[in-house]
Amino acid sequence: GDYIQKKTGKVHTSFNQVSARTGRFSSNNPNLQNIPARTDKRIRTMFMVEPGYVLVANDFSQIEPRILAHVSQDPVMLEAYRKGLDIYSTMAAEVYSEIEGRTITPEDCGDGTAYRTNMKTILLGIMYNMSRKGLAKKLRIEEHQAQDIIDSFYSRFKGVAKYERELKRFCRSEGYVETLYGRKRRLPDIWSDQYWIRSRTERQVLNSVIQGTAADIMKLAMLELGRDQQIYDLGVRMLLTVHDEIDSKVPLNVAIEASKLMVEAMLRSWKLSVPIK
Repeated sequence: GDYIQKKTGKVHTSFNQVSARTGRFSSNNPNLQNIPARTDKRIRTMFMVEPGYVLVANDFSQIEPRILAHVSQDPVMLEAYRKGLDIYSTMAAEVYSEIEGRTITPEDCGDGTAYRTNMKTILLGIMYNMSRKGLAKKLRIEEHQAQDIIDSFYSRFKGVAKYERELKRFCRSEGYVETLYGRKRRLPDIWSDQYWIRSRTERQVLNSVIQGTAADIMKLAMLELGRDQQIYDLGVRMLLTVHDEIDSKVPLNVAIEASKLMVEAMLRSWKLSVPIK
């Protein structure tokens, strides 16, 4: 009740552009970006729009792996995206063929298989500076097995390995890294005397570029949506951003037409060397 504005009868959040180091918007008083979906489903039902409107959520598909493919120019990842293949099945086949010393095909790593599920965790681990210990815990395996997986990943995805090496070298020299759009994140701990602080910072280097670029892209998409007169004239109003998602209220009678225009606006806001969805 404390958060309901007397003037509108609604709950309004405050967005902060500079509190998250990656550059994403954070939300507070109250935080509307962290609403439980699994533990208590009733909370989600509190989010509604007035009669005659619908809530429309648009989010980018696999934004971070696509950015990784673009910045690293890894040939396996680029080919998978350009051919419209399932990225996780393709990558799982590569990594597990290396680990198991036999040919495993993308078909063996289809939706629902442990190979594909694990690959999602592995790729997130690589992009989100997860330690060997962290990955082992997530996959419920021994640390030495987690290290084998990490080694196999870099062995098969040489473009990613090379890009990450160059990024770390640049950061050691300059003390910062840059997103695709030139926004800097300073990481002075890369020069720390303490090994564990240095290695923790080295693991943040790739993530700062990937997540930071994703944050930039979302802001560009929001600008594109907000500037589009056609979308505005249809009565669309942006309400909330949650990481890779934009939530808007849209008049029910134009929902289909407006949704198509919103997708087009978000897709034209940025260009990568892989298709975006």
